[in-house]
Amino acid sequence: MIDMQHVSKYYRLGDEVIKAMDDVCLSIEEHEYVAIVGPSGSGKSTLMHTIGCLDMAEKGRYLLNGLDVTLCTENELATIRSEMIGFVFQQFYLLPQMTAYANVEMPLLYRKLPARERRKLTIDALKRVGLADRMHHRPDQLSGGQQQRVAIARALVMRPPVILADEPTGNLDSKSGEEIMRLLEELHRQGNTVLIITHSESIAKRADRRIRVSDGRVSEEASK
Repeated sequence: MIDMQHVSKYYRLGDEVIKAMDDVCLSIEEHEYVAIVGPSGSGKSTLMHTIGCLDMAEKGRYLLNGLDVTLCTENELATIRSEMIGFVFQQFYLLPQMTAYANVEMPLLYRKLPARERRKLTIDALKRVGLADRMHHRPDQLSGGQQQRVAIARALVMRPPVILADEPTGNLDSKSGEEIMRLLEELHRQGNTVLIITHSESIAKRADRRIRVSDGRVSEEASK
């Protein structure tokens, strides 16, 4: 599903060159559950942005489901992001004036799908995260955990094969965080490829594989 071959990404700060990714080779199979773990500044966010086609590498090749994304145009990358990858962030990024239903439906509006199809996909996504009975509530009427579930439903609504979750429990209390982790693990059991980016060792240990990032380089850790 994900195949990175000698991928590098550098940032320049004045005369200094920061190696955010340094000759990264990484392979993730379909239906895997993988944690990418490392402290702040390790390069894991750059790796996530590259995997999610939000940023492009300067060197190397990145194949996503067999497609060389390093050769894609901006429009092609936008299509890949909407169809292949569901993003879940630490910040929920919900529009406060809109209901849970409307927040989840939004990606479908950009695809200009018919109203009947949008409704079915939106309700199905909310059911998958256990919030069908809260679809008409605004974010300020939901708990933090429920808001993250809405964000996950929005990530799921296009039915992407890959879920990319960046610190998904970072803004939640321990109980809500545990609920979100169980939900992501259930999505993995249902067939999604799940990647969690985290600085938490306890969260990383829940994954089937752990990939550690340090100074822009990656190393593999043993499976559970």
